Amino acid sequence: MNFKFLKKWMVNPVALLTGFTLFFAPGLVKGASDIELIWQAKLESPIHLPPVITAETVIATSSKGVVKGFNRKSGQLNWETEKGIRYWDRSLVVHDDKFFVGLSGGLFQAHSIVDGKLLWQLDLGVDVQSKPLVKHNTLYIPTTYVGPELSNDPHGKAILFAVDLNSGKMKWSTKTGNYALQSPSINDGTLFLAGSYYDPSIDIDEGGPMKISAHNINDGSLLWDFKGVDGYIKAIYADKDAVVYVGYQDFINALNSQNGQQLWRVDTGNWTPSLLGSDGVIYYGSATTKVFAISSQNGIKLWQFNIDGGSFNYLLGKPVLSEGKLLFLTQRGDIYALDSVSGKRSWVKSTQVNARAGLSVEGSTIAMGGIDGTLQLYQIRKDNAYRVSMIDRRL
Repeated sequence: MNFKFLKKWMVNPVALLTGFTLFFAPGLVKGASDIELIWQAKLESPIHLPPVITAETVIATSSKGVVKGFNRKSGQLNWETEKGIRYWDRSLVVHDDKFFVGLSGGLFQAHSIVDGKLLWQLDLGVDVQSKPLVKHNTLYIPTTYVGPELSNDPHGKAILFAVDLNSGKMKWSTKTGNYALQSPSINDGTLFLAGSYYDPSIDIDEGGPMKISAHNINDGSLLWDFKGVDGYIKAIYADKDAVVYVGYQDFINALNSQNGQQLWRVDTGNWTPSLLGSDGVIYYGSATTKVFAISSQNGIKLWQFNIDGGSFNYLLGKPVLSEGKLLFLTQRGDIYALDSVSGKRSWVKSTQVNARAGLSVEGSTIAMGGIDGTLQLYQIRKDNAYRVSMIDRRL
């Protein structure tokens, strides 16, 4: 079994800064004409997950695992979770007035986003290091036996849990043959799950044994599964036609959502961190500096966009759709907004942030975090953004 993908997980960056600092910095965005930096704050360690923007609160967590809630307007720190407890930052998910997060040792908690107070807690007995899915007032929680700061047991059988998000009551659980599970996807009453499993008979330099499985959303019972060698699955998306995923081999793959038969496979050309699926379109970027939109039905390219700045200025994380625009952050700290239908650039701005995760968008507000622990909040000035868009179309 090849565990080369674990190198990406096992990175343990040295905390560059300690303490918390807040300061206002309007107008610091280089050449800003259509977005404005509203405020920024400093967390104790690198931010590996895009911050979450709610109506009144911006929620962020860092590699040290403390979750913080900031006032969306002022940037003041409203609350933070208890220090000394190891929260898994990549397990954080927010829904309505609550946030949910996994802890070291297999605990899973629900907190209020108003004051950060604990609402309920479950002992799952296995760690959660991927983002749960929220659907129909239910948390679908993937678990893992392999990951950062874990003992790494490839023989472990990870469990998917279905939990009532309001009460924390267990609805059902299903044990898989995988040692690690990715965040699931749901379409039309079927839950699709991606995972990695151990098979010593499969020896492959790039990739490793992986499985996509379909489950009944009511009880978790298995409907079908598909096995391949794409390695650790980074993201999965399901619609009525296809289940689309990208793994360590950096191919975009599609399976028939009804029976699991492979439909198509597209080479991304280079390292691809994630993908976004919406209304039958798959959006992704690779380290070739290109961003693509392809059809989930047949994998045919709909458009392609080349990021400025030469080599290695590639898309970070998962892009975001907002009001007809595809927004993303690049490795060099540039925010791009593309027309989601045509792929033409609407605007681009440099932030100088040094990040390893993407951005989040809520309305006209953008949030992102850097490897130095800097959390930034921007406001899109729509009148100017429209003006820049018109200029681009005339060029």
